[in-house]
Amino acid sequence: MHMPIVFCNTDNKSYQQKLNKLLSKIFFDFSFWYDLNLWDERYESYAIVTDDENESIVSNLCVFKTQLLWRGHLRDALSIGAVCTDPRHRGKGYARRLMEFVIQKYPGSPMYLSANEDVLDFYPRFGFRRVQEKLPSLSWVIENSSPPAKLSYNDPRVADYVRERKPNSSLLDSVNADSVTLFHIHLGPYKDFLYEIPKCSALAVASQDGATLRLHGLFA
Repeated sequence: MHMPIVFCNTDNKSYQQKLNKLLSKIFFDFSFWYDLNLWDERYESYAIVTDDENESIVSNLCVFKTQLLWRGHLRDALSIGAVCTDPRHRGKGYARRLMEFVIQKYPGSPMYLSANEDVLDFYPRFGFRRVQEKLPSLSWVIENSSPPAKLSYNDPRVADYVRERKPNSSLLDSVNADSVTLFHIHLGPYKDFLYEIPKCSALAVASQDGATLRLHGLFA
């Protein structure tokens, strides 16, 4: 039985409900992000659906069409995510079929993703190479004369800071990832660590672990 690949890159609530049934089973409930109405043409879903009257989504791959600032030059790239298959339909090659479809649609486009440990052997089949992520650190004595004000994650100022953010690095940065950034801010622990620094007109996403300040994000 050949099930078709369907495509969506709009804020389609009916499609989102069908997709969320699968994502909630594999990852978590994505409805909070859909309720923010942040799904636009930059975010694409490719899914395999059953050919019955329910048209249930049994496998999915999402693509975010990002723009990277790489060594001072702007480059289009694809961020791959939400790759999953319903456990009842695994072993049928659906994820491989979706990966091959996207690669053929965007030949030569740089692609990147974050993968769980149990699927690290899957992506090298399509040309992906594992890289190590490093977090920079700095020893510094902080003397802050302007105490920050904690913001709620749904405060409109948070979205304003994210959307108006300027690139921090000409070496490697993303210039159009506001919708994905808001997804991560609303998702979990980050929403509890939002601080506005009025004197600097900046929003810091930061947490403290003993004498260590972890700066997860800076929007200014």
